[in-house]
Amino acid sequence: MSAKTYLFAGSDGEIKNNPATDISTGTANAGDIAALDDSGKLDISLIPEIPLSFITGDARFVGTAGEDLSAGDFVGVVEIGGNAVIRKASSQIDIGLNKYIIAVGFVKESYLNNDVNVAVYDNGTNLDLVNLMSGITYYLSTAGTVTTTINNTAAEVLQKVGQAISTSELLVTIDNPIIRS
Repeated sequence: MSAKTYLFAGSDGEIKNNPATDISTGTANAGDIAALDDSGKLDISLIPEIPLSFITGDARFVGTAGEDLSAGDFVGVVEIGGNAVIRKASSQIDIGLNKYIIAVGFVKESYLNNDVNVAVYDNGTNLDLVNLMSGITYYLSTAGTVTTTINNTAAEVLQKVGQAISTSELLVTIDNPIIRS
């Protein structure tokens, strides 16, 4: 069965019948209207690519530690001396670097400063936290830690990092940071 069609007004003002796309070939189909296939489902070619780490729980990226890190720390990436390093994220500006280190993920193991192969996870469940309150939303605090307090302090970062699903499990969903003015 061919794809369903829809009506649209062409550039000449004429009403035209156009087929919806049931299999995508890539950018040539950008902006097309999607149609279900003969089985009543979307073809896999019409579904946006999802980072494999989101499905598998694999590390999103690997880098070098810029300081000692503990399992469960929320971390960010910062440039020091021309090198990208992984440091503890914080809601406050790093005075020594004069930069914010926002959370981009968390670590599941402890690492020493300058360790290579630091695995950073940007989703999944952080199992290395304690004394969480189930069902409560958590935000980035200082030194890679989390808090339930919404930060309203001027010139500091408000960044949601996840929701507790038990007293020791945080379902990680890192939001974009907001720098308070």
